[in-house]
This record gives sequence, structure tokens and C-alpha cells, in this order.
Amino acid sequence: MTSNAQDMPDAVQDEMNAAFNAVMVAAESVLSDGTELYPFAAHIDDDGAIEPIYPAEDTWVGSTMGQLLDSLYARVVSVASGSRVAAIATDVEFDGGEGVRVELEHCDGYAIMIVVPYVREEGSTTVQFQMDDMMALDGIRRVWPAA
Repeated sequence: MTSNAQDMPDAVQDEMNAAFNAVMVAAESVLSDGTELYPFAAHIDDDGAIEPIYPAEDTWVGSTMGQLLDSLYARVVSVASGSRVAAIATDVEFDGGEGVRVELEHCDGYAIMIVVPYVREEGSTTVQFQMDDMMALDGIRRVWPAA
């Protein structure tokens, strides 16, 4: 199955949009509290419920970002058999600013990576996502690699 977003059926798109929206709402809440955004995920289970997923507790302190992401992906993979879609969110820096990277993957074989830049309001912890500057690319299938 292709990972090309242009070929995505409407039902898959709807599920991926729901997962994307869920992690973006959570990311905005964390960033607006002035807290650092550590990697986290959400998945939509077979019943349509959206559930959060975090790295294993033993990786929260003293781990590198790579170790946190490895732990998070392992936990996402561990629930994949009962899931439809997964969204993994991380804070990223790039030329020109900061953003939230969301890796979306659907059990039907679609994967997209989206980066949404954000700016902080001067003198405030509030962030403003720059949705018009959002970047989307085909993603890498890690949760359901043989879909």
C-alpha cells in the first residue's frame, strides 16, 4: 500500500486528521504552559477512542531524545494490533524557528510527516501555530511497516 497522501481514501484522511488534531491540541497546551514539549503520541483504537501514549517511565529522566523516541515508538508498536492510526509528536528546531513535528501513520499503510512552525507571543508563554506555513512530506512507516 502506498504512503502517498494524495491517494488517501476519505475515511483514512478523517482518522489521520483526528489523530493530528489530538496531538496538536495537547502540544499547544504543554507549550503554552511554558513547559518543554517531550515526545508523546496518541493512537486511535479500533473502537475510535483516542488514547495518549508516553515513553516508558524509566526513560523519562536522564535519557537522550533518541532514547525517548525509541521508547515511545516501542510503546506505540505494542498497541498497534488494536489501533487504526498513530500520531507521534516532537518539538523540533529548524532554520527560521521552532515547530511541532507530527508523524502520522495509518494501519492501511499511509504515513505522513507534518511540521507546524510556531512562535511565542512576546512576553508570554502562549504559542501561535503558523498553520499556513505547515510542511507535509511522505512519512516513514515504522508502526505498521508491512501494511
